[in-house]
Amino acid sequence: METATQPKQSLSAWQRTELARNPNRPYTMDFIEHIFTEWSEVHGDRRFADDPALLCGMARFRGHEVMLIGNQKGRDTKQKVARNFGMSNPEGFRKALRCMKLAEKFGRPVITLVDIVGAYPG
Repeated sequence: METATQPKQSLSAWQRTELARNPNRPYTMDFIEHIFTEWSEVHGDRRFADDPALLCGMARFRGHEVMLIGNQKGRDTKQKVARNFGMSNPEGFRKALRCMKLAEKFGRPVITLVDIVGAYPG
């Protein structure tokens, strides 16, 4: 994972837009692989289905047990379609709520990584 070398203050509005749309910028799974350890994903909302657009699970961050919630868009067309372009469905929001309740039960802080275009409108 590379870091930006140009200060954000010197970027124009369009340059910031291009940076946000850059397909090579890190996604949630990139952060999980590089920052967190002992990642264990939680699947499903226990009512209907699993939402592949939303990653939820337990991990360690600097030695502390945390609950991690973030959306995943996918890098190529196949992944983007499989992950619904990062747009969560109702089951994704229920899965996130389920993980937040688990975090509360076990006294773990919740870390959220938000990078979405919005909820699925259909």
